[in-house]
Amino acid sequence: MVAIDLTPLSVADAPPVTKRPELHLDSQTLDELFAPELWSALAPGLDGADADAAPFEVAAGDGEKLRAALAADGFVAVERPPPWCVDVSRLARAAASLAAHGFPPGFLLAYEASWRLQAQLATVISTATGGNVATGDAIAFRVEPGASGFGPHRDRQPEDAATTFREDDAPRSNVAWVALSRATPANGCMYVVPRRGDRAYAEGGDGAVADPVAAALGADEASGAKACYQRVRALPLDAGGFLLLSHRVVHWGAAAAPDHREPPRVALSFGFADPALEPCLFVDAAMARRPPLDARVALAAAQQVVYARNDSKRRKHDLALFHRVFKARQHYFTEAFRRKVSDRYQWLTFLRKAGGG
Repeated sequence: MVAIDLTPLSVADAPPVTKRPELHLDSQTLDELFAPELWSALAPGLDGADADAAPFEVAAGDGEKLRAALAADGFVAVERPPPWCVDVSRLARAAASLAAHGFPPGFLLAYEASWRLQAQLATVISTATGGNVATGDAIAFRVEPGASGFGPHRDRQPEDAATTFREDDAPRSNVAWVALSRATPANGCMYVVPRRGDRAYAEGGDGAVADPVAAALGADEASGAKACYQRVRALPLDAGGFLLLSHRVVHWGAAAAPDHREPPRVALSFGFADPALEPCLFVDAAMARRPPLDARVALAAAQQVVYARNDSKRRKHDLALFHRVFKARQHYFTEAFRRKVSDRYQWLTFLRKAGGG
């Protein structure tokens, strides 16, 4: 009889998180949420160190290949980047500590270490896109077994898509998605429809499309639906790998298997754009590169409102708290972003009331 070993090939077992009731989200006042002592206690060592966040260098020939690949397929997977200035596994462990204390993973943005990763990507992004810069539109994910990230979508659905590309087809808006843990099909890695297999990539006016994957693939009986779906690409990554994703590429995080034996999939996503197309979320655009702690906390709270699903299971008083946290430091942000957060919060509140929640 042959014994079958079902243990994954490279699972790093992290030590269990020690829960401290005084650090739980429910135990915090508004002022305490802006205190550096809280964040240091939740994840010691991620702030305060003067790590070198020098941008990754891109050789001239590599830059041309990078830009051509992003324009041709709408994404680039960088599986073996140079060493990060931050140990990404520490950020993944910080996400586990946040979860154990009632905080959403988006509060990884409260740590300066997260923003150092963004700083290291600046030259890569500028080279690949022809000049996109950080917008401050960042978010973090931690996908537990049986859960999933965002469903299939395009980040932007402009009426006139042609104006959102440069003359060489480089996108004027993109995200960088950084894997902080191993991302596999089992724990919910990213999937994309490459531009070369996407008949709607360069079209606009698709904000109301119910199924962007089917629209991208032209998956109907006449076109041969089975063959169409073979264009979908899985993008597994080891911790530290990253993706560049155009604003028009259809992408999604897969549903994690309920019984997989990998660590939860943890990732950070940073938005970049041509400022003429998408202004920075911060009044002072330079702040998007290295925001102070209270601005980071306010942004993390705001993004919990902006990106909350309509059927979010987040507790009503959590959303109210996040909204109050943002409003306490809203002076850092543009009027347009303040209005976006306010409108989204009012809509979520309406849905909760209408549903009796």
